Amino acid sequence: VRDGAVAGNSAHEGAAEGSSVDKGAVEGAMSRAGEAGAPKTDGARTGRSARSRGVGPTGPRGANGRHGPSLSELDAAAAAAWEAGDLGEAERLYRKIVRAGGAHALVDLAYGDLFTLVERRHAPSELRRLWRAYLRRFPRGRFAEDARAGLCRASRGEGAARCWRAYLDAHPRGSYAEQARGALEEP
Repeated sequence: VRDGAVAGNSAHEGAAEGSSVDKGAVEGAMSRAGEAGAPKTDGARTGRSARSRGVGPTGPRGANGRHGPSLSELDAAAAAAWEAGDLGEAERLYRKIVRAGGAHALVDLAYGDLFTLVERRHAPSELRRLWRAYLRRFPRGRFAEDARAGLCRASRGEGAARCWRAYLDAHPRGSYAEQARGALEEP
């Protein structure tokens, strides 16, 4: 993941990893977000609320035709958990958004938060799986370039060369184009 793009650039960085979140606060955040029709967060993850990013308040309907917590409510609860230092709960909620939300804009953002959380746990194989899943769902998403470059950096030998060539095909003037060209020139 590019320095400053996903990893280490979240306002959640300052949260103490060892503390636990008050489950009532998470439920309250979900409830308040549902009452207002938009998340009640300070926009810590991106500096803007989901509403200001043009993201609506509702998620997909369940099999019974009723809404469970909306994607916005889940996002608000995940952000609250992260800010409270309960990174495990934040990750669980972001994964729930990813499972439930299809190609919704909040799912794209949730992947970015998952990349950061998984990278902080130092789980490289899991991070590679997330990058691949993200690219299948969002081949042109806001983190696609970062995910492709991450996969290329994790590859070795001819697989790395193929990966960097594909990266350059998709992003000829991308943030990692110079790195890709350098990797392809190495003997």
